[in-house]
Amino acid sequence: MLLILCLLPVLVSAQCPDKDSLRKRLDFYLFDRSATGTPAQFSELKQYEHQLDNCPTRGDSTHALLLQRIGILYAKHCEYAKAIVYLHLSNRLMKDHPKKQNADPGLLIKNYYHLFRLYDSVGKPAESMAVLDSCMMVFNGLKHQRQKGNYINYVLRVIELKAAAFYDIGDYNKCSSYASMGEQYTPAYEGSRSDSMRYFITFLTWKVNALLATQQYAQAEVLLKNKAEACKTFDSYKSLGTIYDLLGQVQINNKNPLQARDYFMQSIASAWKYNDTIGCMQTYLNLGYYIYDKYYQDRRLALASYRKGLALFSGSSKGLQESNRMEALNLLANIANIYVQYKTYDSAFRYYQLAFDQISPQLQEKNVGDMPLDQVTKIEYLTGLLLDEADAYYKLYRERKNKAHIEKAISLYKITDKLLDRIKSEQQDVESKLFWRRDNHRLYEHAIEACDRVGGKLDEAFYFFEKSRATLLNDQLTEQQFLGSSAMFKQAQLQTKIFQLQQQLRRTDMNAAQYSRIQNDLIQFGDELDRLLQRNKSGNLPRFQSAFDAAAVTIRHVQQTILKDHKALVELFEGDSAVYIFTITKKDACLNKISKRDYDSTLNKYLAYISDPSFLNRNTSVYYSTARYLYGLLFPDKALPRGRIIISPDGRYFPFEPLITSSRKTPRYFLYDYAVSYTYSARYLLILNKYQREPEEGTQMLLGMAPVNYTYDTSLPPLQQSNGSVERVLAYFADADTLLFARATKKNFLKNFYKYRISYLSTHASDSGSMGEPVIYFADEPLSLSEFVAEKRPATQLVIASACKTGLGKLYRGEGVYNFSRGFASVGIPACVNNLWSVQEAAANRLTEIFCSYIAEGEPTDVALQKAKMKFIETSEGGQALPYYWAAAILSGTTDVIAPKKEHRWRMTVMLSLVALFTVAGLLGLRQFRKERGWKYPRN
Repeated sequence: MLLILCLLPVLVSAQCPDKDSLRKRLDFYLFDRSATGTPAQFSELKQYEHQLDNCPTRGDSTHALLLQRIGILYAKHCEYAKAIVYLHLSNRLMKDHPKKQNADPGLLIKNYYHLFRLYDSVGKPAESMAVLDSCMMVFNGLKHQRQKGNYINYVLRVIELKAAAFYDIGDYNKCSSYASMGEQYTPAYEGSRSDSMRYFITFLTWKVNALLATQQYAQAEVLLKNKAEACKTFDSYKSLGTIYDLLGQVQINNKNPLQARDYFMQSIASAWKYNDTIGCMQTYLNLGYYIYDKYYQDRRLALASYRKGLALFSGSSKGLQESNRMEALNLLANIANIYVQYKTYDSAFRYYQLAFDQISPQLQEKNVGDMPLDQVTKIEYLTGLLLDEADAYYKLYRERKNKAHIEKAISLYKITDKLLDRIKSEQQDVESKLFWRRDNHRLYEHAIEACDRVGGKLDEAFYFFEKSRATLLNDQLTEQQFLGSSAMFKQAQLQTKIFQLQQQLRRTDMNAAQYSRIQNDLIQFGDELDRLLQRNKSGNLPRFQSAFDAAAVTIRHVQQTILKDHKALVELFEGDSAVYIFTITKKDACLNKISKRDYDSTLNKYLAYISDPSFLNRNTSVYYSTARYLYGLLFPDKALPRGRIIISPDGRYFPFEPLITSSRKTPRYFLYDYAVSYTYSARYLLILNKYQREPEEGTQMLLGMAPVNYTYDTSLPPLQQSNGSVERVLAYFADADTLLFARATKKNFLKNFYKYRISYLSTHASDSGSMGEPVIYFADEPLSLSEFVAEKRPATQLVIASACKTGLGKLYRGEGVYNFSRGFASVGIPACVNNLWSVQEAAANRLTEIFCSYIAEGEPTDVALQKAKMKFIETSEGGQALPYYWAAAILSGTTDVIAPKKEHRWRMTVMLSLVALFTVAGLLGLRQFRKERGWKYPRN
C-alpha cells in the first residue's frame, strides 16, 4: 500500500498530456481558420480538460489556454452561455492560482475581449462594459511597452468601443479622453498602414464629435484640417468623407454656411466613391438641415436631401440597415418636421411613427421612457424625436384648439423628461451632464408654455419648473445619504487626485512625453471614481429607487412641508421668449408670464444701480422707480403675504430685498416686509429636511478664519479689519475658535471646517481664478471650487463667506450658477451667506457681526439676516444706508435656528431674584425677631 501511495503521483503524471504538445495543438486551433469545432475537436479538447483536472500541475497558463479554446469553440456554435462559463473559468485560473505571478496577462486581455463580444451578443450591456473595463485594467498594469505592443490590437478595439459607448450616452468628456488615449496607442499598432489610419480617423471622429457637442469649435477645426492633410499624404482618401462632413458642421458654427455647403458636397462625393453608406446618410441630413432648411429656408430642397439619405438606407443590405437604423430614425424625424412646417400633420405623425419603428416595430411613445437604453446607439436622436413630436402636437393645438392635442404634448414632454433622467443616471462625467441640461432647456420652456396656455395645469407646470433646476445637485445629495464613511473618504481622495492631475495636465505641453501618462492616469482615476459611485448605487438600489421615485415635488408637498413656517415660495423660469413666475402660498398657487425683453432690460438696470455705490448715489430717484417697476413685473396681481418667503431663481441671482414695494414719498424696501432666503429648488429643501441629521455631541459652534495678509499674491490688499471682526463675532458664542493670520491656511480650513456648526470666512474671493472657476483666498494659497471636497460628513449648518463675489460663478443653463454656495451645498452644508458683488470691507464686517448677534439670540437665519440689514440701515449715515452696502449678502439654503434661544437664562435670573428676595426678607425678619427679644449682634 505504501508503495502504491509513493508511485501514485508518478502514475498520475504519466496520464497528464505533454505541455509542449498540448500547447502546439491549442495554437493550431487558434490559427487554423477551418477549426470551427467539429465533434471530434470538441472531444479532443474535453479529453485534455479531463486529464488536466487530475494533474498535479493543473491551473497553469496552459490549462487556462485550453479552457479559453473550448469557450471560443462554443461561441462559434452560438452556445454563448457555455462559452461565457469557460472564459470565466480560464480567467479564474489566471487570477486564483498560487503562482499567478507566472500568469499570462495577454490571455486575460483576450478573454475579456471575447467576453465583451459574447455579452454583446446576448444583450447584456452592463456586463459588456464591465469586461471592457477589466481588459483596460490588465493592459494598464503591464509594466513594459513591449508587452503592451503585443496586445495593442485588442486594446485599440476596446478603446474604440468605450469612446463610442460614452458618446452614445452623452458622456462627451469621457468620450474625448478615451479617443485621445486611442490616438496615443495607435502608433504602436503593428497592423497595415490603412488599419492604423482607420484607427486614427476613428479616434479623431469621436474626439471631434465630442468637441462639437460641447461647443469647442475652434479646437475641432484645427484637428480636422491637420488630419485632412494626413489622409491625403497617406492615400487614405476613404476617410475624407467623414472629415469633410465634420468640417462642414464647424463652418456652420462659424456662420459660414456657403463654405459648409461646399464641405458637405465634398463629403457626399467621397462617401459615394467609397460606398460609405452611413457617412452619406449623415451628410445628406446635415446638408438638408443646416443649409437648405435653416439657411436658405427652402423646405422643398431640405425634404429632397432627407429623401436621398433615406433612399440609401432603403437600398442597402439587411446587415447595413441594422447598423444604420438610428441614422434612418434621424432622417425620418426631420422629414416629419418639414411636414409640420407645411402644416400637414397627418403626414408628420406618420413619419414620426416610422422613426420610432426603427427602434422597435410599432413602438409607442409611452413605452420609450422604460425601454433598455442599449437598444439606442445615439440617444440624442431619440430625445430629439420625442421633443419634436411634442412640439408638433403643441403647434397643432394652437391652430385647432383641440384639448386632446395639448394633453398629448404635455404627456410627451413628461416622457422625454423621464428618458433624460435615465440618461443622466448612466452618465458619470459632470461636464457632460451640464451640457445635456443646457441643450434640453427648451423642453422645460415649451412644456411650461403649454401648461400656461391651456390654463388649470398648475401641478404639471410646477413639475416642469422643478425639473428645470438643480437636478444634478439634488441627485448628488441623495446619493451621499447612502455613502458610508469609508466610501466618502475614498471619494474625496480620488477627487483630490483628479484635481491635481487636471492641474498638471494644464501645465504640461501636449507634445511632452509625460502628457500622455498624465492623461492616462486621469482616465484611470476617473474610472475608479465611477466604479466607486456605481458600487454605492448597486449596493443601495432599492433605497435609491425609492428616493428617485419620490423626486417629483407637488404644490401640496410644498404647502404641507416647506411652508409650515414660511409664507410663500416663488420660483422663476427664464426662457428664450418669456419669463414665468410661479408663486405658492399656504392656500393658493398662481403662474404669471412676463415679457423677456422687459424683464432683462429692467433687471440689468436694477443690478447696475445696486452694485455701484457712486452710480446709485447720483441716480437714487431713478433707481427707486426701476426697483418699483421690477417689483410690479414680478408680482403683477397681488402682494405676497408678509413674512418669511423663499425665492428659487433661474439663471442669475439678484437680491429681492432692495425692490421697492410702494411708490409713496418715502419708498419702502421689500426687506421691511419679508425675511428672504434663496434656494436651488423646492426639492433641494425637501431632501435636506428628509435626511437632516442632528449635530453630533461635541460639535463646536463656530470657526472664524481671517488670513489678513496675502504675501503670495501682491494684487490682494491686506484686510486689516478682518481679524477684529472675527474676534468680535467670537464673543457672541461660548464655544468658538479662530484661525487668524498665518494659521488661516487652506489646509487648516479643509481639516477643520466640518467640526463646527458655523464657519465664518473673512477674506478675499474671486468668481474666476487662474483655472476659470471661483476661488477663496487663504493665507498660503487659494482654494478652487472643484478642489473643495469633504472627507467626512460635515456638521456644518452655515458658512458665512464674507468676501467679494462669492455668490458668482459660471452659469450653466438649466442647472444654475456654480459658485461656492453650491460647492458647500454639494457636500451637505445646508446654508451659506455669500456676496453677489464686491463689497466694502467695513460694511461687510459690520453686517456680519450684527447678523451673528441675532443668530446667537436664537433667531432663524433668514430672520437674523433681515433684522441685521434693517439695523444696518437704521444705524448708518448718509449714503451708507443705500442697498450697495447691505444688499449683496444673500442667504442660500435652509433657514434653521442654529443657536437655540437662551430662555434658560431668564428662568435662572428669575430664580436667583426670588432666592435673593426671600433671603433679604428672611434676614429682615430675623433682625426684627432678635430686636424684639433684645438680642444684640456681637461687635467685630
